[in-house]
Amino acid sequence: MSVIFLTTEFKRPLPPDKLSQLLRRLPPPLRQKASRFHKWQDMHGSLLGKCLLQAALISVGSSPDLDHLQYSTSNKPFLPDGPHFNISHSANRVACVVSAEHKVGVDLEYITDINFDDFKSQLTPLEWKNIHESPAGNRAFFDLWTAKESVVKADGRGIAIDLRQVEVIGDQPIELDGKAWHLINLTTLDNYACHLAIESNMRPDGLDVRDVRVEDILSW
Repeated sequence: MSVIFLTTEFKRPLPPDKLSQLLRRLPPPLRQKASRFHKWQDMHGSLLGKCLLQAALISVGSSPDLDHLQYSTSNKPFLPDGPHFNISHSANRVACVVSAEHKVGVDLEYITDINFDDFKSQLTPLEWKNIHESPAGNRAFFDLWTAKESVVKADGRGIAIDLRQVEVIGDQPIELDGKAWHLINLTTLDNYACHLAIESNMRPDGLDVRDVRVEDILSW
């Protein structure tokens, strides 16, 4: 498979022994980083995201060793020898995407009530019109927002990109600075919007999507 997507939902804090079991899988710097979060949801998102990354790395034939994980000047994590990956966490769910062949990005957002006006400056006039005319309401906004963010995260420049450059019209490919990004809308995650962005001139043939249980992660 050319692209591996793994996600899991954690509805309650892990028991201390299970939490320690997963923390021991990470190198000390990542273990300490996960432990510094004040909210248990953020700590579990960080920890489980790295565990999903390790599993996805194995699936594409790479080492699950995260000792060489580095961060770009835009604070994007990466592995110097590849493969490409990205992680997103929102509320009680975390998602990870890995590809040995393509740059990838993922954005996951819990769907909640939101004031669209707060985001008007980051949307194009067409996007603004489409959201307000959509019967899907909040779902339409979060579908659009995760699409934009997945491209920005895959690109790696972060806030240096004006989000209005990333105009989303359905799931049509996005052109950004001479590169084409294909969007995949993952609609099967209840109460969440989620998009993948994949740098490719055509839609990749292989996409392996798995929604795994925390119990399964503990048994890996």
